[in-house]
Amino acid sequence: MERRRFVQMAGSGLVASALSAGGGSAQGAEGVTSLAGARPLALRQGKQCTLMGSLEAVLQYHGEAYDYVELMGLSGAAFRLRIAYPTTDRIMGGRIHPGISVDASIGPHVQALLDATGFAREVDAPVFHRENGERAVAARVEQEIGEGRPVIAMNLEGASCWGVIAGYDGSVPPQDADGKWQGRRYLCRTYYDAPGADCLPAPCFPWDVYFLRRASEPLLPEEAARRSVEAAVTLLDTEHGTVTEPTAWMWFYRPDYVNGLAAYAAWIEDLQDEAGIADLTPAQFLMYWQGHAWMYDQLHDARRAAAAYLRMIAPRFGDRDARLLVEASGGYDSLVEHMTRDWSCFPYSQDGYIEPDTGWWIRVEHEEFLGTQIPSYAGEWTADMRAAGADLLAALREKDEQALAPLRDIA
Repeated sequence: MERRRFVQMAGSGLVASALSAGGGSAQGAEGVTSLAGARPLALRQGKQCTLMGSLEAVLQYHGEAYDYVELMGLSGAAFRLRIAYPTTDRIMGGRIHPGISVDASIGPHVQALLDATGFAREVDAPVFHRENGERAVAARVEQEIGEGRPVIAMNLEGASCWGVIAGYDGSVPPQDADGKWQGRRYLCRTYYDAPGADCLPAPCFPWDVYFLRRASEPLLPEEAARRSVEAAVTLLDTEHGTVTEPTAWMWFYRPDYVNGLAAYAAWIEDLQDEAGIADLTPAQFLMYWQGHAWMYDQLHDARRAAAAYLRMIAPRFGDRDARLLVEASGGYDSLVEHMTRDWSCFPYSQDGYIEPDTGWWIRVEHEEFLGTQIPSYAGEWTADMRAAGADLLAALREKDEQALAPLRDIA
């Protein structure tokens, strides 16, 4: 989908300096209002959770020093694992709902992060309004930008990923010639921007939007770290969860899901149902294949962040607990190394993927990690690969349990 490049006006460096800790907005040429301090986002840089990546960008814009790893740990997203189910065969043939299964907006993560950082969130979406929902959301987004606050938004790229709205172009009508509300008015940072790109117009009008602002003092680092360890243990030991957050971006899902370490068994059970998999149409199977690859990718990213986070916070604890945190970190390192080595069990399609109904898309890209190019890509996903994947998940479940044991001794 074609996107028009947005070039910031001369002197924007001064604006960026003034806004780096959350100042006002800058009025550019042709009625453009932009926040020059919102930094770029990108996939395959050890930051696969698009919500936490977007939160990192917005919090840093507001002058906070939190990085991606700390946000993943404070929120508990580094320790998440769930298997959720759809209510329609349009999604992975009715077998698993990948969005509910991996997205960090589900579960306790955002609230835990807000509690730790002292920020508050308002959630809005067009479907939350009885009428004129798009108009209400657009007005609020532009108000936030005008007051110097970037907005976190879902589906700017039509890809079921989170991004950041950092400006708007007043010369672009809110609606297109057919009366449809369009994203081109909004200047954004998304995970699909080319390296070095400026803020770009979004192809799609957002679904969910998050408005963040400071509300209270953050927790002391030591208290926040201890709470996060306790929450990680609770999260992985909790076998079931229910979707309770207000959301507009996920459709056709069952609210109850399998959670934590128990989710490994549900994942394995699905992979071992070859009779059911054989009944999928080619289009359903392709989405099913890509959904599993995405879930694996997200688990790898989460536990990679878990290992780094536990090392980061260890100095905030006494000697005994610090040793336990380092031990747990090593356990997650081992899990991530195993996942990296055997990634070929859960490859993405070598041709990339675009799902026609939702616009979810996956492009072919690599990252160098532990001397290996990740993720894996292949021209097929066979029954033998799925069987090996089921065995791999069983081994990963043991490693997750082993890494969790020292954390239980702290919590």
